[in-house]
Amino acid sequence: MLDYTLPPHLLRRLDAAHPDGAVRYAERSDLTADGRFGESFLVLKGDRLLSLTTDDIVLDLGMDEIKEIRIVELMGGSSLVAALRNGGERRLVKYTRTLVPEFGVYCRLLNTILEGMPEIVPEPEGDALCPRCGNPLPERGATCPACINFFAVFRRLLSLLGDYRVRLGILVSATVVGVIAGVMPPIITKEITDGVIIGGQVDRLPLLIFLMLVCGFVFFITRYVSTYLASWLAARLIADLRTRLHAHLQKLRMGYFSKREAGELVSRVMHDTQELQHFLIDGLPYLFVNTLSFFAIATVLLSLDWRLALIVFIPVPILICGVRWI
Repeated sequence: MLDYTLPPHLLRRLDAAHPDGAVRYAERSDLTADGRFGESFLVLKGDRLLSLTTDDIVLDLGMDEIKEIRIVELMGGSSLVAALRNGGERRLVKYTRTLVPEFGVYCRLLNTILEGMPEIVPEPEGDALCPRCGNPLPERGATCPACINFFAVFRRLLSLLGDYRVRLGILVSATVVGVIAGVMPPIITKEITDGVIIGGQVDRLPLLIFLMLVCGFVFFITRYVSTYLASWLAARLIADLRTRLHAHLQKLRMGYFSKREAGELVSRVMHDTQELQHFLIDGLPYLFVNTLSFFAIATVLLSLDWRLALIVFIPVPILICGVRWI
């Protein structure tokens, strides 16, 4: 924080303009002086405060000319403004919301220097943007949601279910059987239409009706078992996860708690885990069922008429690519 390394050509320009004094603090902004997206810099060199573009020095003020530095809140961003001792004002730099903490610290530091007090630079709060993909982070220093390996996260969640392997196995088995029972009625209906109605094989009708009823009964039972076990395992997993979080919080240093509100920590342990529980109960089972159903239905369609099935599958790549792009 405040130790941004300026490009060599700007350093040479600064040295040419003010040979005396070293660069004490420098910060890069993501807006230009006219409010457009681009780079600009605010540099304290010796006792001179300078605002720079990527090509030139646009503002050069002595610290003895400045009475106070203040922040002006703008729509979507802010700016630092220097109140001059002669009564005027000069805008130093504009920046977006992602850099509010950095320039907030810079403002306090400059005012501390103007008041002749010791210079204290706080520790960095973490990046506002993901260093890998450049997307804004939900919280400074947090993990980027766009760069998360969801399969690795899923494996970590499954590791919490290691003590409940039997119930998990029953859940997966019931889900698979339920999907098979769900795709069987169309096949039985085909047999009734082709064999009984068209083919005249009336003696097969009782067996086919019985199989239809069995499929419905099996589907109902497996759906009930799957829903019950998914809810039970989700509740058990969340309880274990909250226990681990509570134990981990007790091992952290006091400095961690001094930087965070108590409500934020409670929200992490209670609200965030509750959202995970909703996903495990309402989201993950349906994702699993629908994925299995897709492949099961695709298999049935290909077995009935592969040419007609290929025509049906034409929109699938478009839907997948479109959803991913959106």
